[in-house]
Amino acid sequence: MDREYKRENFRSRRTERILIALMLLALAALPLLYKAGSVAEADKDDVGSAALINQHPGILRFHVIANSDSEEDQELKLAVRNYVLAKVQNGITHALAAAEATGDERSQEELMRAYVAGELEQINAWAQEAVSARGFDYQAKASLGVRHIPAKYYDDLYFPEGNYEALTITLGEGKGQNWWCVVFPPLCLIDSEDSAYAQEFSVGEEERLQLKFKTLELLESSGKEGKSENDCFSSAIAGALQKIMRESQRSLQDFETPS
Repeated sequence: MDREYKRENFRSRRTERILIALMLLALAALPLLYKAGSVAEADKDDVGSAALINQHPGILRFHVIANSDSEEDQELKLAVRNYVLAKVQNGITHALAAAEATGDERSQEELMRAYVAGELEQINAWAQEAVSARGFDYQAKASLGVRHIPAKYYDDLYFPEGNYEALTITLGEGKGQNWWCVVFPPLCLIDSEDSAYAQEFSVGEEERLQLKFKTLELLESSGKEGKSENDCFSSAIAGALQKIMRESQRSLQDFETPS
């Protein structure tokens, strides 16, 4: 009887240890939960954040976020996309051709990023022109920076959730669905109608497949470099609980083993 009481008392103490450990881990997780909430809020309002680490270097995305999901705002989003993308594509193509003619040794990626960063004010002006031309008084805001983006497919390429560098145009309140494409590797440049980039650099189906493979390699290599903070924390929780359970099980076995 006394031994049974001790056994139950031991199990009760083991349960208390597990509960205490879970409470401590939950408290430790609060900063990460707060950060995750801040990221989600930044994704709605301030699309670029210097605090976010680019998890997919080598990829530059282009997003246009509508004011709302109304039919008029979604049509405006596409009109801005068509106007700005054509301008950006022509500008990038001209910059690349000029660099090639002058012997500039920078890579296409470096030249494209330099163009987008250097012409950000002009890109903003183009977006505002497109908005005004459609009779809207929304403010257009162009930004370049790292933003947290949910998982999405581009054609048959899967882009996992994470932090990406993106050229983002936000229209009005920016509460509607967004359109997006990939500027580098230049998938959306060669996929656009009457592509100046494809014509200038003779991009055919074979070259397009090569660009898709390059994009896939970038996504896979960045995925192997490290886990997100949430993944690491989840692993830490699992490891800590497993350790507690193993120690408790050994103690219980030692307790029940006759001396």
